[in-house]
Amino acid sequence: MAHAATLNPPELTERPVHVPADLVRDVDMYNLIRGEEDAQEAWYNAVRDAPDLFWTPRHGGYWIARRADLIEEIQEDWSRFSHRNFIIPKQELGHKSMLGMDPPEHTPLRKIIMPALNKTALTQLEEHARVAARATLDKLYARGECEFIGEFATVLPIVVFLDMMGLPQEDREMLLPWVEKETRSADNEERQAAQAFMAQYIIGHIEDRKQNPKADLITHIVNAEVGDRKIDDSEIMGYCLLLLFGGLDTVASMIGFFARFLAQHPEERRRIANEPALMQTAIEELIRRHGLSNTAREVTHDIEFHGVKLAKGDMVQIPNLLHGLDEARHKCPLHVDFDRPTPIRHAAFGNGPHICPGGILARRELKVFLQEWLARIPDFAIKPGTTPKIVTGMVNAVQELHLVWEPKA
Repeated sequence: MAHAATLNPPELTERPVHVPADLVRDVDMYNLIRGEEDAQEAWYNAVRDAPDLFWTPRHGGYWIARRADLIEEIQEDWSRFSHRNFIIPKQELGHKSMLGMDPPEHTPLRKIIMPALNKTALTQLEEHARVAARATLDKLYARGECEFIGEFATVLPIVVFLDMMGLPQEDREMLLPWVEKETRSADNEERQAAQAFMAQYIIGHIEDRKQNPKADLITHIVNAEVGDRKIDDSEIMGYCLLLLFGGLDTVASMIGFFARFLAQHPEERRRIANEPALMQTAIEELIRRHGLSNTAREVTHDIEFHGVKLAKGDMVQIPNLLHGLDEARHKCPLHVDFDRPTPIRHAAFGNGPHICPGGILARRELKVFLQEWLARIPDFAIKPGTTPKIVTGMVNAVQELHLVWEPKA
């Protein structure tokens, strides 16, 4: 996987008149890691002494909500906090994206993907993931080591996703660097270049499906109806790009965080391997601790929100990981506790009308990883002399993780 370049600190934006000086904190989400922190710990440390809602002068200036109750309220209230802009720095999209729409426009588009995630389809996709995991482990096991992200974490979900979309498996290596730029670059021009490349890539497949329908998700989208009309070309492009960027990155990033944690915590690793009934709780607890997405919303009109004046056009970031790390909801939130009371609430896949419909597939892929990897490699560690490469951004990720184990006959 390509590595994002080290970012120079951006220029600080002058504080707007409606932002009180005591609500300003200098937090740069693209440059948070200090020392041996992971992405979530870095976020936690950066905001733990900040107000519940504060303003940072980085990347054009924007608000950050750090409490679970505020994050939930913003996610659910699209009338005040629109999803039409959701990226920091603020960026206008060149196509119609379901992610950049609010209800009621958003609702019928969202329904398009649901047949691809029914029970039968999910069972088939889970089996594809299991076959891919076993085939990959067959190649890796005897070596006793691997660079986990490039050789396993990106393989498992991407094999499933490309198969679901009907895209060539051999395109994986070409696509991943562009996904990296889109999800973790602070540079708008770099992100736009990534979107342009991916749009150029996918348009050929879209046009092909119009003439040559196949049993894949692109064909399903091309022929979908929105209300009483056929989906238009801009909506098709936006839908496919959203799936490409999400499907090629999110689950791989989460698997990377899971593997890093388990490599460092043998007791928890063995509990998952030896207590099958613990699996679903363990997955939810690991998801809670290792949130990825840090999307934002645009304020639709001047409002007062929990005693803070927000102006029309202000951006408010709602880091989903901070929901899972709120000590008001979770005792010792940085600690992974498989005995934590259930249900384990988090916002890793969002809340409200924009909750990620792929969350259920992601959970199945995470289960496959844990079951298949731990059955074959129950004991493993971070390779001595190496340090995991972790980055923060709109989507947090482990970019490099070298693991070692002792192969057994």
